[in-house]
Amino acid sequence: MLKVKGCRHIMPGGRRCHSPALRGMAYCFNHQKIHVALNRSKHSHKRLELASLESSEGVRRAITQVCDALGKARIDERKAGIMMYGLQLATKLVRKSPKTDPLVQDACLDAHGFLMAPDPPLE
Repeated sequence: MLKVKGCRHIMPGGRRCHSPALRGMAYCFNHQKIHVALNRSKHSHKRLELASLESSEGVRRAITQVCDALGKARIDERKAGIMMYGLQLATKLVRKSPKTDPLVQDACLDAHGFLMAPDPPLE
């Protein structure tokens, strides 16, 4: 029987993504896009990169980042308002998601230096 590897992305709250990873990759479709975008924008100083909005901890971190960017005049009030509205919607969606997954106990680094969950042991 062919065993499908799971996505190794760690959510901001410490839980692991349970989607299947893409063939030959460490992440699922959505998290692969996020990690590719992070690697492209790693050296970009002009864009505001928000925390992951997959958990309440990530949404709170993103709200803090928007407030900080507004206070330092990195973004204007209109853009901050639009972002805060999106974060308000994300907060409502996060409240509806179940929180039954165990926390990741061990982590390793991917090729670009980002934390990821280790491969599960073979059975």
